[in-house]
Amino acid sequence: MTNFHRAMLPWFLAGAAAIGWWQDPVKDRPAPPPAGAAPLPPVVEPFVSPVPRLDLQLRATPRDPIEGFWQLRDRVVAGISEGTRSKGWMAVGRSHLLLHLLAEGTDPGVPILRAGARRWQRDQGQIRMTALAGHFNDADGDLVLEKAGLVETRRFELLGSVLRVLQDDENWLEFVRAE
Repeated sequence: MTNFHRAMLPWFLAGAAAIGWWQDPVKDRPAPPPAGAAPLPPVVEPFVSPVPRLDLQLRATPRDPIEGFWQLRDRVVAGISEGTRSKGWMAVGRSHLLLHLLAEGTDPGVPILRAGARRWQRDQGQIRMTALAGHFNDADGDLVLEKAGLVETRRFELLGSVLRVLQDDENWLEFVRAE
C-alpha cells in the first residue's frame, strides 16, 4: 500500500460511515399502548375479488381486416350506381357492427333511412349478423323496427381500401375506411 493510500484510507472510511448514517434515517416507531390497555384485535385483511382480464385475449387475437370505421362511398341498386347521393357510416368492432344510412328515396320528400346495431361473426366466407336493435322506413316513410335476433347473411369483400357489402349480385354498398 502506498503512502497516498494510507493517508486516504481514514478519510474514505469516515466518508463511507457518514454516507451510511445519512442514508438510513431512524425509523419512527408507533407509540406503545397505554399501561393496562387491552391489546388491539388483529387486522382482518379486506377481501379483494380478482378482476377478470377479458381484454388480454383480445390483445392476442389479430384484428379482422374489416374492423374499423367506414364511410359510404357508393350504393348500387339493380346494378346502377347512385354515386354520392347516399350518405352512411359503418363501425365494425371485434364482434359488433353499427350502421347508419341515409339515401334519396323515390319520393323526394321521403328519404330512405336505416340504422342498426348487430352482432357479427364470420361463417364460411360470409358474415352472419344478428340484429340487436335497428329501424328503417318503408316506401311510405313509416318507421319499422327490426326484430331483435333477426339473422342475416351478407358477403363482405375487401377490395384494397374498399369494403363492399353485398346483398346480392346486383345490390351492394361500398365503403372506404374513414379511420
